[in-house]
Amino acid sequence: QLDPLQAALAAHSPATARILLIESSSVLQQRRYHRQKLVLLQAWCMLGWYRAAVLLTSFRRATAKLQHHPLLVPPQELPISQREEAKTIGYLVAAAARYTPWQSLCLVQVLVTQRLLAKRNIPGQFYLGVRPGCERSDDPTGLAAHAWLQCGDAIVNGAAGHEQYTVVSTFSWGDSAALANGTDSTN
Repeated sequence: QLDPLQAALAAHSPATARILLIESSSVLQQRRYHRQKLVLLQAWCMLGWYRAAVLLTSFRRATAKLQHHPLLVPPQELPISQREEAKTIGYLVAAAARYTPWQSLCLVQVLVTQRLLAKRNIPGQFYLGVRPGCERSDDPTGLAAHAWLQCGDAIVNGAAGHEQYTVVSTFSWGDSAALANGTDSTN
């Protein structure tokens, strides 16, 4: 049985079918472009919301719906389509963060990316890490901190320099949270 596009193409000559196929491909690209613009705008607004949340509420409250793990959680395998969508969302959040009039550093970007991925049922985890040698002279701890987010084997947000940090905490959602606890979320 043919899908509607194949049926429409079969009803035309090969040359006409090629033109229709090219036009439908162009329409799909335009739709993808418009969806990405919408996600970019949504990310920009959410960056402001989460920046305010980080400043005004506790971190525990901001991560209340996530599963906390004091140690490193191994990444879960993801279908290629989910991994690619996660990478696109991570890229769009980072792009939006470059244009905010407020600071949108790694933690805020990770929280926004996590929320957008969770809405799309894409599981993953984010890591909080520290290393000695803070660049800020007013920090009494002398530690630098960083947050990065991983879906499957891809780090989709905060990848730059993450290997310099020691993981001190992990937060997961979706199937990753259930697998890390040894439970099956399908029950």
